[in-house]
Amino acid sequence: MIIEAGLTRYEAVNKEIEKQLEKQNKVTVKDVNGQRYIGCALDEGKTIEVYGTPGNDMACYLNGGRVVVFGNCQDAVGNTMGGGEIVVHGHPVMLWVTVCVTAKFISVITLLAVAVFI
Repeated sequence: MIIEAGLTRYEAVNKEIEKQLEKQNKVTVKDVNGQRYIGCALDEGKTIEVYGTPGNDMACYLNGGRVVVFGNCQDAVGNTMGGGEIVVHGHPVMLWVTVCVTAKFISVITLLAVAVFI
């Protein structure tokens, strides 16, 4: 099943993903444009393929599932995940920034350098 996210609000996209995963083990979501919380609490044996740029907290609370992104990611990818796999075929730069900020390693100068790099 392919879900076209487009400009659909994240709540509707996530509801459709959950509905499809009740019937099958793999869902593809295309034209993702910042929709948040895709793949949160995804259980083992379930896979979501994401084409585009998912929003914040993608795959948070991951519970053994698999999320594959063909594009870039935003903040907090895999936030508090309990197991599973996240594959990003793109530039997960914001994941690095999130980890560093959380751990308080990063300075304002480094943040500015990362922002220019992006």
